[in-house]
Amino acid sequence: MTYTEDGYVHAILVSSDWPKPTGMPIADGDKVGLFDGLICYSGTYRVERNTVFHTVELSWNELWTGHDQIRYFEMDVERLRITTAPAADLIDGEVSTYIVEWIRDSNTA
Repeated sequence: MTYTEDGYVHAILVSSDWPKPTGMPIADGDKVGLFDGLICYSGTYRVERNTVFHTVELSWNELWTGHDQIRYFEMDVERLRITTAPAADLIDGEVSTYIVEWIRDSNTA
């Protein structure tokens, strides 16, 4: 995830068990696994207190394009934690909240 000083954001997140396609061209069954293990979008952002609003301009899921994705964040010197607002999961429809946390590499301080 990248935030720029001039107000742009892009996110590319993949599942830790993101599958490798079995070959080229990518088989239909492989495409489902690749899509299910990916989240990516870009757009602009604005911050209000501990909330960041990502206004999606381009997305792997067109249902997000043109809408805000609301994220809550906590940040200190060592970590950034971003939590999603509760929403229906894209895979199973269950209402879920996701947390992504980045921890500073102690070798880069």
